[in-house]
Amino acid sequence: LMLGDMITNDRIFEGQKFEIDRPYGKQVWDTVRDLTYFIQQMRTRFNQVHVIGVVGNHGGSNALYSEEPVENNFEWSLYKIMQEALKKDPNVEFEVPETRFYSTQIFGHRYYMHHGDNLRGFSKTAVERGARDLLTTLIPDLPSGFDVYLMGHLHSAEKMDLNERSTMIVNGSFIPRDQYGYKMFRRYSKPQQWFFGVSKGRPITWSYALDLKGFTLGGK
Repeated sequence: LMLGDMITNDRIFEGQKFEIDRPYGKQVWDTVRDLTYFIQQMRTRFNQVHVIGVVGNHGGSNALYSEEPVENNFEWSLYKIMQEALKKDPNVEFEVPETRFYSTQIFGHRYYMHHGDNLRGFSKTAVERGARDLLTTLIPDLPSGFDVYLMGHLHSAEKMDLNERSTMIVNGSFIPRDQYGYKMFRRYSKPQQWFFGVSKGRPITWSYALDLKGFTLGGK
């Protein structure tokens, strides 16, 4: 489940372009290469690989158009390229939603995905309050909400219980010590991504945060 900010447009945030070491065009193709390789490696370990990718705010085409069509987001194009590159493998399914929000079921459990830039505030309390609002307003005929809410955006890995049924997972970052992120959030990003299991009985059977510091594809 890919939650956005896989790349960042180097011209949508004032002052950001001087903090990025390559233009977004190169980012797209570097990411296609690395993530396609990663998915192919997963195929050597699992019979079926199902990928779903929603876009984040850093992939936006223009800072002036926060509500632009999803198809204008550079990450949507990134996902579509990966979808095309992997389409000949019958055991890989790559979904690219045309919405910023998406839900899926795994073993009958409900998972809700969004990047999280629609929530106000960056504190854990603000995120938790925003997620609880989703429980009651998002889908009227689903009053208890989803089993698991997944988001990114905050550049740090968090996990919290929203009520007796629902859990919020906030994914982390891929890179350490992001200078621009520090100026925005007053903390350095820690490169972590959540890894968790699912069973027919439980939406999350186990979980831990993968430490990506010093990790490179290919094991070098």
